[in-house]
Amino acid sequence: MPTIEELDTKNETYDAETASDLWALYEGGAAFKKKLNKFLKRNDREPNRIYELRKHHSEYRNYIGSVIKHFSDILFTSKPVAQAFKIDSKGNRTTQAVEKRSRDPDTGETVVENVQEVKAVTDLDQYWNSFREDCDGAGTDIDAFFKKAITEAMVKGKTWIAIHQPDDGLGVPNSLQEFESRKLGDIYLNQLDFESVYDWEIDEHGNMSWVLTHKLKAIRVGLGSKRDTIVESWTHYTPESVDVYRITYEKGKRPDGKLMVPLVSSSPHTLGVCPVVCLYLEPSYQVAAVLESPALSNFRLVSEQNWSLACSCFAQPVAKVNDPEEFAKMMVGAGYGVVIGIDEDWGWEAPLGVHYVALEDRIKDNKDEIHRLAFQMALGVENNAAAIGRTAESKSQDAQSTRVAMTAYGRVVKQAIEKVYDLIASARGEKLDWDVVGLDDFAGIDTAGLIAMAVELNSTGGIPSPTWNTEFKKKLAEAVLPDVDESVKQRWNSEIEEATMNAPDPMQKELELFAAQHAIVAGDGLAPQNKANATKNRGGAKPFGGPKPQKPKIGGTNRSAEFVKAKKPGGK
Repeated sequence: MPTIEELDTKNETYDAETASDLWALYEGGAAFKKKLNKFLKRNDREPNRIYELRKHHSEYRNYIGSVIKHFSDILFTSKPVAQAFKIDSKGNRTTQAVEKRSRDPDTGETVVENVQEVKAVTDLDQYWNSFREDCDGAGTDIDAFFKKAITEAMVKGKTWIAIHQPDDGLGVPNSLQEFESRKLGDIYLNQLDFESVYDWEIDEHGNMSWVLTHKLKAIRVGLGSKRDTIVESWTHYTPESVDVYRITYEKGKRPDGKLMVPLVSSSPHTLGVCPVVCLYLEPSYQVAAVLESPALSNFRLVSEQNWSLACSCFAQPVAKVNDPEEFAKMMVGAGYGVVIGIDEDWGWEAPLGVHYVALEDRIKDNKDEIHRLAFQMALGVENNAAAIGRTAESKSQDAQSTRVAMTAYGRVVKQAIEKVYDLIASARGEKLDWDVVGLDDFAGIDTAGLIAMAVELNSTGGIPSPTWNTEFKKKLAEAVLPDVDESVKQRWNSEIEEATMNAPDPMQKELELFAAQHAIVAGDGLAPQNKANATKNRGGAKPFGGPKPQKPKIGGTNRSAEFVKAKKPGGK
């Protein structure tokens, strides 16, 4: 059995205090106020009464929370979709015959051929649909669960996800039927408390070898007792089992660190690896840490401005009298008055206000720096006519920096979801290999710019590519209606593909129309289909009962008769 001292050993990178500070900056409100003494230091020799007043006038403008919420909202406008593929005994994905349709470039006809393709499984066990809608046993779907997870990682740098397999205490099942009847495959997720993860070890493949968590709570045994009984437990996640060690003691009387802690439970699992996944972000993508310094600087500057205004926003009365002792005090408004004993005089003195201008400029610079660091170019643009009148191209460029960050976050989230699904499939004995798509289409970042770009492209003739037009229309549809159900999106994607495939080539249609109206034939210069009509037109007859045609111009176009008169050889 391990000792308390051994179980209390923390990883060298464990830093709960910094994580708590960053979370307070993200959350604001009560969480921030609890750390006000740390964020707003007391000045040297400052009286406690003045310090308390200064804290009272402090103001935290929560840009970090706004930026992170904006990032997570944008990221999940494109929902993650998990696709399963069957694998053989060697771990390779199996293939099946698929009917493929394409357009012959020469004839324009639709060509059908059978090819071997890796195809996603559609007849999955009902568990996977249930897991998609409720992955933690508390009604949280996969999207909401991992949105919360990536949000915590943006603040604290990483988040921990435990995979729990039910254990009814009856040992290893003897058959698949028994496994299912005991519901041992109804696996669910749990986001571990960041500060509770004390220690961990990573193997050469980047997977967790083991993870150790800690939990402490005070309980009240009965109505006649106080909440002074402490229950302290440590949970050790390993590739074979989940082991729990626990001690109970009276508040304030924790046992010596050499005490051996008993094992109270050991739950085996069939995942084959440590059932904990770490969703980790590189330092440059840890939003709260990147913005911590300018955010705190902005908070202190705003608080200094507030305190300065509170102290000097009222003009100060100054009374100059011969005998201050005989001066009759009077109410003259808010603030403090000054009595000096020179010649009789009366006036109001107010600060020049130059330092307020400097403070305001510095506060604005800090705000801009916060948004610059968060790749939020658009948020830092002034709300003026020049900004509002930007072109579709410039709006697209403004959103590009956000797309770069979102792509990086999306990749991390998809890898974590993929890993979770693969581990669960392995534990359930299903030969499946999972891919996660989505979280990579951020058209919603600038829907107006995308629509403006579509209008500009259409006015210039568009892009003569069915594939390009299909993908662009999908993206435009996703941008306009980002929150509809995924099944509806898949249906409209299929409809867009079918419509684009069967639609006539607009360029070919344009060429045919041009040829019919403006074709020139060597010799008499007339299109064959217009020769008969041209003969009648020369005689002044009304073609097809229409109006009398105008006299054709040599070398020009007679639009009523719909033919072209070309110059004859020799120029006559």
